[in-house]
Amino acid sequence: QDGRARYEERHKIPYTFAVLMEAQRFGNIVTLSGTRKANQDIHINGYVIPKGSEITANLWALHNDPAYWDHPEEFRPERFLTEGDTKIVKNLPSFVPFSIGMYSI
Repeated sequence: QDGRARYEERHKIPYTFAVLMEAQRFGNIVTLSGTRKANQDIHINGYVIPKGSEITANLWALHNDPAYWDHPEEFRPERFLTEGDTKIVKNLPSFVPFSIGMYSI
């Protein structure tokens, strides 16, 4: 009413949010996750990560992997929108701009 954007009205500007999300993916604000320590042996695809190992995720690789992103080298906010560009696609497992886990932002 007064021309100011309100948080409650954020659903009215999905493209703006998509631009912000794509900027985070494309710009890779955080390229590596924080280090975690395995509290038990972890078995993944035939490999064993021993208890006590330090684990760091390469977020740059995740955000630029063509297996998850069509043409990752292109800035395309539309990848975060549903068909018809009316809603934001949420909870993409390949989108972790700040890290992942219990203490990530």
